[in-house]
Amino acid sequence: MHDDPTLARLLLAAKDVVDAISFDVNGIALPTGFQGGNGGLVSQETIRKSDELRRAIAGMTSALQASAGASADVDHPLRSEAGRDSATTEAVDKGD
Repeated sequence: MHDDPTLARLLLAAKDVVDAISFDVNGIALPTGFQGGNGGLVSQETIRKSDELRRAIAGMTSALQASAGASADVDHPLRSEAGRDSATTEAVDKGD
């Protein structure tokens, strides 16, 4: 695995958001069934974790821009039509 602390922070924050959303919607799986959750409502904890993910994305974007010489497409590679087409082609090729 890559030893980049910025990437590790991004991945951890993304996992935390996914877990928090899953809890908000479903609760936690116990042997007796699901318990807890927020009935699909977004909790303050999920919002806090989402904000951390936003900061991690900003940190990764800054690091990528610094390493790429502040390329305009590093910040949002899918904003351009060509970027979206390329990403779609790659996802189809991978079977995503």
